[in-house]
Amino acid sequence: MATTTNYLNDLASMRQFLRSLTFGNHNRGKVNARGIKESQHDDVIRRLDYFDIMRHIYTQRIGKASIHHLDKNDFLDGYNYLNQLYELYAAVPEQIYVQLCILSYISCNENVTITDLYQNMNTDLNIVDNYVDLVKRLYAQRNKKQEPPTLIDQQYIQRQIKTLETLGIIARTEGSKSYTYTIKNTILEELTKPQLQELAKAVFFFTNISITSAAGHILLKKIMYLLNGLAPLKEQQKSAIYAFNNTFFTFKDNNPNNVIDGDIFYPLADALHRHRKVRLSFYEPGKPREIVTPLSLQTYYGENKNILCSINNGIIQRNRVDRIKSLEVTRYNASDFIPVMEQTSTSVDTCMIHFLTLEGYQLAYDQFSRQFKNWITVLNTTNEYIEIQLDVPDALQLLPLLRSYLPYVYITHSSKPSIKNKFYSNLYASLGLDFIDPEGYKKKKKINRFLNPYPKKKDFDKESLKNSKKDPDIDGTYVSSVLNDINAITFTTQYQLQLDLINGIAYTKSEIDDVINRRDLLTPALYKKPLRNDDYEQLLAHALIETTEDGEEVESILPDLPLVIISDAERMFLKDLISDARVSWLLSEDLFQVITAKLESVDTTFPANTWTRIPTMTDDTPTSMDVIIQCLQSIENNVRITLNGKDLSPCRLEYSVGSNGYSLIAYDHTEKTFKDFSLHDVENITVSTQERLDDLEIVYATYREESRETISFILHDANNAVDRCFNYFSNYTIQAIDITAEEFTIEVSYLPFQEQDILRHLLKLGCAIRVLDNCPLRDRLETIYKTALVYAPSNE
Repeated sequence: MATTTNYLNDLASMRQFLRSLTFGNHNRGKVNARGIKESQHDDVIRRLDYFDIMRHIYTQRIGKASIHHLDKNDFLDGYNYLNQLYELYAAVPEQIYVQLCILSYISCNENVTITDLYQNMNTDLNIVDNYVDLVKRLYAQRNKKQEPPTLIDQQYIQRQIKTLETLGIIARTEGSKSYTYTIKNTILEELTKPQLQELAKAVFFFTNISITSAAGHILLKKIMYLLNGLAPLKEQQKSAIYAFNNTFFTFKDNNPNNVIDGDIFYPLADALHRHRKVRLSFYEPGKPREIVTPLSLQTYYGENKNILCSINNGIIQRNRVDRIKSLEVTRYNASDFIPVMEQTSTSVDTCMIHFLTLEGYQLAYDQFSRQFKNWITVLNTTNEYIEIQLDVPDALQLLPLLRSYLPYVYITHSSKPSIKNKFYSNLYASLGLDFIDPEGYKKKKKINRFLNPYPKKKDFDKESLKNSKKDPDIDGTYVSSVLNDINAITFTTQYQLQLDLINGIAYTKSEIDDVINRRDLLTPALYKKPLRNDDYEQLLAHALIETTEDGEEVESILPDLPLVIISDAERMFLKDLISDARVSWLLSEDLFQVITAKLESVDTTFPANTWTRIPTMTDDTPTSMDVIIQCLQSIENNVRITLNGKDLSPCRLEYSVGSNGYSLIAYDHTEKTFKDFSLHDVENITVSTQERLDDLEIVYATYREESRETISFILHDANNAVDRCFNYFSNYTIQAIDITAEEFTIEVSYLPFQEQDILRHLLKLGCAIRVLDNCPLRDRLETIYKTALVYAPSNE
C-alpha cells in the first residue's frame, strides 16, 4: 500500500498527474492514459493536499466519476505554483544538519579541508552531541535496529561536501596535499537595492518564459530576502508583502507544463554539457528503455510541445518530452558520429491562395504575411484578393493554421489535390449540427489514450521493478540541479531560522515550532493526521539550537552562515537571462555589465545551439522596444498615456512567448472598460503627467472576476484534435463537463479581450468541435464558415 509523505524523490508520476490536471479532464478511472498507476492515484491526491496545491484543484461529479481540473488564473499573472514542487524534495534531516554545519564552518574560515571539517565538527561538543542525539531519535522513529553513530563520520562529511560542490554551492581548489573548499560567490550581495529591484523584475519575467524556470523561482526568493532587509521568517509568514508583487506583466502561450518537465530538461542539459548518453524510459506500458545520444531540444511555442532530438543506433530520432517518463545521465560518452539525414525528396507542397480583401482583412493579412513570411510569394493584387503562392515542406500539417485565417483564405489550387480537398471538406463538415468525418480523412483513427486507457499489465510492472534494481548504465555522480537538498523547503526553512538567530532575532522553542508548523507548502488543516516526516523538522530544528541563560530564548549552535547561497543552476539561469534578448532589455546597461562580468566563466543552461525555439505563431516582435519601455515606465510611475488618440490608464504589459509580441492591457477612459492594444507596430505614445485611474488594481481585479466568460463545446476525437485542443488551451482554465467513448464536452474560461485568441483556436480545430452555448463566439464562427463557403468550390 502506498504511503503518504510530505516529500518527493522524483517527479515522474507527479509530472504526468499534474499534466493531466492542467488538461482539465483528469479522473481516477483513466489516469493510466498518462502513465499513472491507478493504485497510486489517491496517494498522489493526498500528497497534493499536504503540499497546499489542492486549493487550486476543482472537482466535479459526472455520473459516478470525479473529474478534476486545475485553476490557471494565477498562471496569467506569472505565479506558476507548479514551481513549488521542486521545493518538496525528500531531504534527509541528518544530511541537512551536516550540510548546515559544513557551510557554517567554511563561511568562517578560509581554505578548509575535509580533515579540518571532520576534526572541528567532532571536537565541538554542541555540534557532535546534538548530531548523535538527533540520529538516535531518528533511528527510533524509523525502527532501525542498528546502533547510532558516536561521531560524525568523515566519509559522510565527504559525501555532503561532494553534493554541495556538484550543486555549485562551494568551490574546490587543489592544494599541495589536499583539496580545499570555499563558498562560491553569489553575486547578489554585491548589488545595491535599486539593482536588486531591477534584477527581481527581470528574474520574475524570465521565470515565466524560460523552460528552466524552477531555478529562477528559487533565485527570486533569495533576491526578495535581500530586498526586504533580511526580514525574519516569522514576520514573512504574517504578510504577503515580502513576496514579489507583480503589477507589471501578464503572460500567454508560455506552456505552464514546461515547469514540471524541468525534471527532464536539467539532466538533459547536464548530459549535453558533459557529452554523455542518456537513458530514456517512457510512460507507454511495454515500450522498452532506450540509451541514446542527445543532440538538441526543440521547443514549439504555440503548439506547446518539446521535442528531444537524439541518435539511436545510428539513426536520428525525435521524442516528445511529455511522453518521456525519465531521462537519466549514463556513464557512456556520447557518439561523435552524427548521421546525415537522407533527404528522400527535396520537393515542397505548393498552394495557390487568394487572400480575399473582405471587410477587416488588413489586420488578418498583416498577421498572415508575418506568420508565413519565409514561405509566401505575392504574385498579384486585385480589388478582390491578393494572389499568393505558398511553398512549404508539408502543407497538410499547416491546414489548422490556414483555417485560423478564415474567411479570408481561399485555396484555388494545390500541388497535391488532397491538400485543397481536405481544407474544404473540413470546412463543409464544420457547419453541420452533428459531427461527421470530413471527406478525404482517414477513417481509421489512432487509439486516443485520453478516452481509451492502456490495458493494465501487472506482469510488465513487476519486470520493470525487478530491472530497476540494477543500474549498471547510470552515472551515479549526477545530482538534480533543482530537485535536491539545498532547494528543499525543509532545508531553506532551517537555514533561514538559523540566519535569524545568528542575526540576533529572538525566538523561543515554541515560536520555532510554530514557524515550522506554518511554513510554506504545508496545509495546517484540522482533519489531517500528522505524518512521521512532520516530526523530522521539529527534531532537526531543536538539534540546531541551545537554550540561553535566561531559559526562555534560544540561540543557534552555528557561529555564522552566508546571507544567501546560490547554485550553479541559478548562475546558469542568470547567464541565460543576460543572453536572451527577450528579457535582457529589462536590465540597465550598468547592471547588465556587472552581471556579465561576474558570469564570464559560467555556461548557459544548455550548450550553444542545443536548444532551439521553433515559432509556430505570427512573429509579433516589436519594431522598437522604446514604446514597450515607455509603457512599463508609465505603469511604474502611475501615469496615463495616449495611444492612437485614446486616453488610457496602462495596467499590464502582456507578453506572448509564442509570438514574441507585446500587448498593453489598459483602462480606456472613454469606453469605461479594459481593452488590449497590440504594440507590434506602434511607433510612439504620449506619456501624461496625470495619474492613472484611482484604485486601478482593485478595479482590474474586480473586472477579471466579474467579466469572466465561458464557452462550452463538444470536442470529437478526430485527426488528433484532442491532443491539439489541450495544447492550444494550455494557458486557460479548462473544465471537462462530460466524457464519452468518442468525445469530450469542455468548458473554457476567458476574459473579453481574450476572445480573438479563443476564436482562432476554435477555427484551428475546425470540424472537430461544436459550440454548445448560444453566445457571440458561436455566432462569429457560424458567420465565418458561411462567408468562407460563399467562395468555396462546390461540395457536390
